[in-house]
Amino acid sequence: MINVFQRNSHAQLYLKNISTGEEKNIPTDIQTKKMVGLRVKDVNHWVILEPSDGLHQYTLSTTKELGIPIEKFEINVNTGAVKRLE
Repeated sequence: MINVFQRNSHAQLYLKNISTGEEKNIPTDIQTKKMVGLRVKDVNHWVILEPSDGLHQYTLSTTKELGIPIEKFEINVNTGAVKRLE
Protein backbone atom coordinates (compact mmCIF):
# COMPACT_ATOMS: atom_id res chain seq x y z
CA MET A 1 0.00 0.00 0.00
CA ILE A 2 1.30 3.39 -0.94
CA ASN A 3 0.49 6.72 0.76
CA VAL A 4 -2.17 4.91 2.78
CA PHE A 5 -3.65 7.93 4.56
CA GLN A 6 -3.22 10.50 1.79
CA ARG A 7 -5.56 11.43 -1.05
CA ASN A 8 -3.35 9.67 -3.62
CA SER A 9 -3.30 6.34 -1.76
CA HIS A 10 -3.36 3.10 -3.72
CA ALA A 11 -2.51 -0.57 -3.33
CA GLN A 12 -0.33 -2.87 -5.39
CA LEU A 13 0.47 -6.56 -5.22
CA TYR A 14 4.25 -6.94 -5.11
CA LEU A 15 5.57 -10.25 -6.48
CA LYS A 16 9.11 -11.52 -6.77
CA ASN A 17 10.05 -14.65 -8.69
CA ILE A 18 12.65 -16.20 -6.40
CA SER A 19 14.19 -18.30 -9.18
CA THR A 20 14.75 -15.40 -11.63
CA GLY A 21 14.72 -12.37 -9.33
CA GLU A 22 12.07 -10.72 -11.55
CA GLU A 23 9.87 -8.26 -9.66
CA LYS A 24 6.35 -7.21 -10.61
CA ASN A 25 3.89 -4.69 -9.15
CA ILE A 26 0.24 -5.28 -10.01
CA PRO A 27 -2.12 -2.39 -9.18
CA THR A 28 -5.24 -3.48 -7.28
CA ASP A 29 -8.45 -1.66 -6.48
CA ILE A 30 -8.34 -2.27 -2.72
CA GLN A 31 -10.37 0.54 -1.20
CA THR A 32 -7.57 2.22 0.74
CA LYS A 33 -9.66 5.39 1.20
CA LYS A 34 -11.95 3.44 3.58
CA MET A 35 -9.06 2.77 5.96
CA VAL A 36 -9.07 4.83 9.14
CA GLY A 37 -6.15 3.19 10.94
CA LEU A 38 -3.58 0.49 10.41
CA ARG A 39 -1.99 -1.62 13.11
CA VAL A 40 1.55 -2.75 12.33
CA LYS A 41 2.83 -5.84 14.12
CA ASP A 42 5.83 -8.11 13.65
CA VAL A 43 3.77 -10.19 11.20
CA ASN A 44 0.94 -8.57 9.23
CA HIS A 45 -1.66 -10.66 7.43
CA TRP A 46 -3.47 -7.91 5.55
CA VAL A 47 -4.10 -10.04 2.45
CA ILE A 48 -4.15 -13.71 1.48
CA LEU A 49 -3.03 -14.88 -1.99
CA GLU A 50 -4.29 -18.34 -2.95
CA PRO A 51 -3.98 -20.33 -6.20
CA SER A 52 -7.12 -20.43 -8.32
CA ASP A 53 -8.34 -22.79 -11.05
CA GLY A 54 -6.45 -21.46 -14.07
CA LEU A 55 -2.77 -21.23 -14.94
CA HIS A 56 -1.21 -18.11 -13.37
CA GLN A 57 -4.58 -17.35 -11.69
CA TYR A 58 -4.76 -16.45 -8.01
CA THR A 59 -7.39 -15.12 -5.64
CA LEU A 60 -6.32 -12.15 -3.51
CA SER A 61 -8.46 -11.53 -0.41
CA THR A 62 -8.09 -8.77 2.14
CA THR A 63 -8.41 -9.76 5.79
CA LYS A 64 -10.16 -8.11 8.71
CA GLU A 65 -6.68 -7.10 9.99
CA LEU A 66 -6.60 -4.51 7.19
CA GLY A 67 -9.50 -2.68 8.84
CA ILE A 68 -11.83 -2.48 5.84
CA PRO A 69 -14.61 -4.76 4.57
CA ILE A 70 -13.17 -7.94 3.05
CA GLU A 71 -12.59 -7.68 -0.70
CA LYS A 72 -11.66 -10.41 -3.20
CA PHE A 73 -9.88 -10.17 -6.53
CA GLU A 74 -8.93 -12.63 -9.25
CA ILE A 75 -5.41 -11.89 -10.42
CA ASN A 76 -3.50 -13.25 -13.40
CA VAL A 77 0.10 -12.88 -12.25
CA ASN A 78 1.38 -13.47 -15.79
CA THR A 79 -0.55 -10.66 -17.49
CA GLY A 80 -1.24 -8.44 -14.45
CA ALA A 81 -5.00 -8.50 -15.11
CA VAL A 82 -7.13 -7.90 -11.99
CA LYS A 83 -10.87 -8.58 -11.67
CA ARG A 84 -12.93 -7.73 -8.59
CA LEU A 85 -14.98 -10.67 -7.29
CA GLU A 86 -18.35 -10.55 -5.46
